[in-house]
Amino acid sequence: MGISQTNGYKKYMRSDKWRKKRLERLAIDKNKCQTCHEDGSTYSLQVHHATYDRFGDEDMSDLITLCTQCHDAITNVFRARRDQGDIAVDVYQSDNFTRE
Repeated sequence: MGISQTNGYKKYMRSDKWRKKRLERLAIDKNKCQTCHEDGSTYSLQVHHATYDRFGDEDMSDLITLCTQCHDAITNVFRARRDQGDIAVDVYQSDNFTRE
């Protein structure tokens, strides 16, 4: 089961509300990847949703700053575990996501 990005998701991720929240999380994390401490000079920084439970109205605790390398690695681990049935994955269901 995966998450498909829909127009609602994409629209939110381009919104001023998300940009503000993203900048706030980056500031909290001192503009460093919380896994490897990359400062964005080698790999760009991304703000990752640890959960989609409050998507669109996230708490700061729902988000974490990761560099692109760590973000990809973490995403790949969770996808592999999910695909192997090792973990249960809650998929956010709303107008923003659909089940595959």
